[in-house]
Amino acid sequence: MSVSSINDLVDLSCAQDLDEFKQRMARLAHDLDFGICHAMLVTAVPGQKVDIRTCAICRPDWNPVVDEGAVRRDPVVQKMKTATIPFIYDADMYGAAGAHDLWEEQAPFGYKTGVVVALHMPGFKHFVLGLDRDAALPKGDRELARLFADAQLFAVHAEVAGRRVLTPSERTDVAMLTPRELEVLRLASDGKSAWITSQLLSISERTVKAHLERIYEKLGVASKTQAILKAHETGLI
Repeated sequence: MSVSSINDLVDLSCAQDLDEFKQRMARLAHDLDFGICHAMLVTAVPGQKVDIRTCAICRPDWNPVVDEGAVRRDPVVQKMKTATIPFIYDADMYGAAGAHDLWEEQAPFGYKTGVVVALHMPGFKHFVLGLDRDAALPKGDRELARLFADAQLFAVHAEVAGRRVLTPSERTDVAMLTPRELEVLRLASDGKSAWITSQLLSISERTVKAHLERIYEKLGVASKTQAILKAHETGLI
């Protein structure tokens, strides 16, 4: 299975409240053959208490006791802090970390194996998407590559809505972009590369990339895709 359509991804990124967010996450997770799905927004400013906001689609009888010691031992928690690409967890991963007992506690509730995607953004913010299930993941390289690509797309779009619905008290307005930054962003939205944008605007490719970096910082995102999604969401372009 795979993510059904770009429209479903865009619908997810446009979710306006927690109920919509959960419903659209559940639909996409189901398309990928996962019955359990978690989204987590973490703000970890050095010297301040870590702020964690979560949204879960899981079995109603799953009610874990959060234990600080167990969290420190959990290999998934440790890996997602620095992971830059999707990764798989399973019983072997927990066993190699000397934490098989943690896997045994969660496995009966559907957390036997899964895919985790962590997005690291400016402002000490991190977004984590977890997809979990009982059945083993595909073994073939082609199938795994497709699953990772779908999970990454899922996470990118979920992060856009997650920042909005998991932190409703946070200001949703964004720093104003300069006219030139808006031109660069509009061309990026049209699918133009940095080189083509530089030719159209009569500036260097290096300057285009510098504009993009400032755009990411102002919008609080980490990639061109996220910047375009947020710009459309907020009516900037």
